Amino acid sequence: MNSSNSTTLDSSNPYFLHHSDNPVTPLVSTISTGDNYSSWNQPMMTALSAKNKFAFVNSTLQQPKSSSSLSPLWARCNDMVKSWLLNSVSKEIASSIIFETSAATMWTDLKESVNRVYSLLLQEEKQRQVSAAPDMNSDKVAFAIAHSSSNRTQNFHSGSSKFLSKNRPTCEHCKMVGHTKNKCYILYGYPHGHRLHRGTKSKIDQGGQISKENTSSMASLTSEQIQQLLSLLPNNQSSKANFVGKVSLSPNFPVWIVDTGYRLYDLSNQEYLVSRDVVFQENIFPFQQPRTPPTPSQVLPLPIPDNHSFNSLPSTPIESLNETPIISNDSSLNEISLSSNEDQPLARPQRNRRPPPYLQYYECSKVRRQPSQSSSTTSGSDPNWKAAIDAELHALEANKTWSIVDLPPHKSPVGCKWVFKVKYKSDGSIERYKARLVAKGYTQQEGIDFHETFAPVAKMTTVRCLLAIASAKNWPLYQLDVQNAFLHGDLDEEVYMSLPPGATSKGENSVCKLHKSLHGLKQASRQWFAKFSTALLTYGFVQSRSDYSLFIKSSKTDFFAILVYVDDIVITGNNSKLIDSVKNALQRQFSIKDLGSLKYFLGLEVAHSKQGIYLSQRKYTLELLSETGLAGARPLYVPMEQNIKLYAHEGELVKDPSPYRRLIGKLIYLSITIPDIMYFVHVLSQFMNQPRHPHFDAALRLVRYLKSSPGQGILLSSLSDFKLRAFSDSDWASCPDTRRSLTGFCILLGSSPISWKTKKQQTVSCSSAESEYRAMVFTCREIVLLQSLLHDFGISQCTPASLHCDNKAALHIAANPVFS
Repeated sequence: MNSSNSTTLDSSNPYFLHHSDNPVTPLVSTISTGDNYSSWNQPMMTALSAKNKFAFVNSTLQQPKSSSSLSPLWARCNDMVKSWLLNSVSKEIASSIIFETSAATMWTDLKESVNRVYSLLLQEEKQRQVSAAPDMNSDKVAFAIAHSSSNRTQNFHSGSSKFLSKNRPTCEHCKMVGHTKNKCYILYGYPHGHRLHRGTKSKIDQGGQISKENTSSMASLTSEQIQQLLSLLPNNQSSKANFVGKVSLSPNFPVWIVDTGYRLYDLSNQEYLVSRDVVFQENIFPFQQPRTPPTPSQVLPLPIPDNHSFNSLPSTPIESLNETPIISNDSSLNEISLSSNEDQPLARPQRNRRPPPYLQYYECSKVRRQPSQSSSTTSGSDPNWKAAIDAELHALEANKTWSIVDLPPHKSPVGCKWVFKVKYKSDGSIERYKARLVAKGYTQQEGIDFHETFAPVAKMTTVRCLLAIASAKNWPLYQLDVQNAFLHGDLDEEVYMSLPPGATSKGENSVCKLHKSLHGLKQASRQWFAKFSTALLTYGFVQSRSDYSLFIKSSKTDFFAILVYVDDIVITGNNSKLIDSVKNALQRQFSIKDLGSLKYFLGLEVAHSKQGIYLSQRKYTLELLSETGLAGARPLYVPMEQNIKLYAHEGELVKDPSPYRRLIGKLIYLSITIPDIMYFVHVLSQFMNQPRHPHFDAALRLVRYLKSSPGQGILLSSLSDFKLRAFSDSDWASCPDTRRSLTGFCILLGSSPISWKTKKQQTVSCSSAESEYRAMVFTCREIVLLQSLLHDFGISQCTPASLHCDNKAALHIAANPVFS
């Protein structure tokens, strides 16, 4: 279209557009930001003139009528100029002029906006010069006169033109450059704070009279003028001011010149006066005897003023009496006994002290003195802790945990201590206060005090599998808590323990001979699990071979499962009567608390709905954010930077590796319900031995990623076909230090994720196909284990489990019967 236009219009025509004219190209190199309008305006005018389009902005080329044939040409050229202007200013300015209809109005708006800004600046400059006159509402004023009325009058009317000139003013009194006569320190005295303040005297005496050498140009004031001037001051009922004089700016315009001073309060006459000759007593404190504490007889009471005097007192309280100005020639102050500030006690700053974040769930200072067996009274302790101690001691006595005997020869007793902890619910509210007597098991000797210590606990894969099956089959889930679980275990070894702290001893060698296991003993967990599993086996349960913490009891119509994790028990099944009978049987043998429906188990929040069971760790995530100090940080939506490589020996070492190790441990526990952080947690966990600052920064970034969705978890669907689907993958030679590959897999039961893991392969793979094949082998092992676990739950896999891999070479190797 531009080419056709060039053939019909001459290049000198303002409607002519060259084929190189582009609306998105700025005409000048400098973009206008508002404060550089002068340097932007001239180049822009030159560029528009060169384009022969300046007539569109200075309104010399008006818009033709719509019926004219030039109207489309004018609209096109006008839009072109508008585009040039918009691309030559900043985005903020462009957004304010983008809706203008013509380039001329757009140009005018740019010019007027700058002129308005400069006019406001000039007006503010003038107001600042005019406001150089003192504020008549100030409490600190004194009167002085300018002895050069002509200069002051010129400065008042011309604003700051004199001080903006290059020639600095010269004082007519001392002939020094830099100030005028009306501000001469030699004539009026040095202000407070000046280093020569006390070494010079003003040529204006303290009575308010000016020396004779300066009164030649001064006009006298009448008493009416003085009273009229004093009426302008606030609280003038009891104020006295020292007046100096006046100067005339015009024959009919008298102006009072006000200078700063100090408004003082006379303690003897209880009156105000204003003076510049002030001495500050900075090292004394009034109304006290020196170096002796004040007594009522030594303090001089002030006379009580009447109501009229109260109105004249300062409205702002004095912050420090050390800065109270005192007139040097007042003889009444000599009669007051003064005391040094050194006798006043120093106020120590108060600092909010709080324990470390990892101790926020422990009450370490509640009990100051350990209770005895007969009385649990403690000095300054909380009643809740008293009740917790009583409950613990009662359980120990009822369980016949020990008997007090004399220590046999050649035997060493094990120590003990009290441990207190506050247990919380999932919503953060306090569940109960727990006191526990713990044996110091670290003093036990292997082969004498203990032999075996291993005790199985439930695997998290088994927990998720149990919840997924219960959700799909709509089975109820109940939770039980065994109180003082370790106290039920029987000891096979002969163990002696010292008396609990605070207990009264019958003899010097009295100790406790333990019959039951106690918290803190190395074999306590094993003895408790042996006692509980024996009880369940007597009730007809069968211990699973896939997970020894799972006990199953089934028949043709009924199914019942119990999952044990130390002292936390989960029960599910399809027969409510069988569940109630097992609860009653366990209650008769052990001290068990029924917590009702499963809602909060091992830090996992369990939410039931029609869609299934939702597992999350929101409370745990928020606590981690608070502990790391990132609760207010900006969340991130990517757990780790792309293509980042973390090396074991690059970066500065972290001085204290404990926070890093504690953080990684918490992230590992969060991966129970958040599968997408498993890979990154595995990478960061490789550096727990010697963490460095890049590793710590990556871990904190992962915490900020968790802040984006602290309630993230997994959904165990209620609609499931109980088929296993597995997905495997590998990251070939991803470790920059060892060049070993990483294996990752995820297995679903129907649509519910029940197992996932990331693990470094044991050997170096020579190709990506080899690393992918190793990942498939590792995944097949987990599939076999899950098939065995599902068989224990009564779910048989009629069809083979499907395994998905994205490497064709690995798939061909796995499908080759000769190779396999």
